[in-house]
Amino acid sequence: SIPVASVNIKATTNEGMGFVGRNEGLAAFAVVTIVVSHKT
Repeated sequence: SIPVASVNIKATTNEGMGFVGRNEGLAAFAVVTIVVSHKT
């Protein structure tokens, strides 16, 4: 389980670049990085 406070979501635009920026389509990307910490 990951605490909600450890989750960060960001959004941005393509500002006119590529097919997304020209309003010809859409794209979605997801990147997840999880680091396991073993507390001793």
